[in-house]
Amino acid sequence: MNSVASPWAGRLSLGWLTLSGATPLEQIAAAASSGFSDVGLKFIRRPGDTEPALSEKPWLFRDIAHSLQDHRIALLNMGSIWLDGRPPLDWCRAALEAGSRLGARFVIAVASNPERRRMIDHFASLCEECRKLSMSVAIEFFAYSSIRTIDEAHQIVAASRQENAGILVDALHLFRSGGSAESLRRIPSREILLAQICDAPARPPSHSGLSYEGRHDRLDVGAGGLPLLDFAQNLPAHIPIEVEVPCRQYTNMAYGERAALAGNAARKLLQSVGPSKVGSS
Repeated sequence: MNSVASPWAGRLSLGWLTLSGATPLEQIAAAASSGFSDVGLKFIRRPGDTEPALSEKPWLFRDIAHSLQDHRIALLNMGSIWLDGRPPLDWCRAALEAGSRLGARFVIAVASNPERRRMIDHFASLCEECRKLSMSVAIEFFAYSSIRTIDEAHQIVAASRQENAGILVDALHLFRSGGSAESLRRIPSREILLAQICDAPARPPSHSGLSYEGRHDRLDVGAGGLPLLDFAQNLPAHIPIEVEVPCRQYTNMAYGERAALAGNAARKLLQSVGPSKVGSS
């Protein structure tokens, strides 16, 4: 279903999880110094996190706005809103407004509530609020969440009936959930809003190890065994691509050096796909 694409436009975002220990200002500076055009920042804490997220530090917003402008970096997304059964607008509206003021284009939604009807209602209400703020909402699927596969994500988007709703496709989560390039081709291209890229061993860990791998133990593009060429070739044209590569091997590396290493590896693959292939069906 994906349309034939034009060449990769060369814009690449640095996902916050790649430098999970960095402050927002450090992430922006590292993205700029290593050739990224965009950055994703974590606005709201994940359930179970003990460290405050950006929405709990409003005194930083002015500095972040200045840093984005000074470094000529755009804010691609404001991280994940967890749909955990609570009405999301009861607790995340202020964070959404802050992200919008800083120029975020996307909110990422993650589901940890198995009650499907409530999840759809909460996702739809989140989309409605984000539409007022000129943002789209990309739902992320992974095998250890309540939305496990790309097909389940498609069902949620379709059921929500929201024009600004779509899917975030993370290469690791696509393949670890049993998906493939063929799974990606089956989804209408208009629903794929953005992609995240990384590598990992071809052989997956046990199901209990998937969460640790996803948050701490990925590999730079080209260092593992995932079929990333097929992945890149089947992305829709011109969608934003974000490098999300938390890697325990590089925990102590300087942020700018780590960002450059991850970014250069991703660019090498994307540039090798060729001018008529990226996103082609």
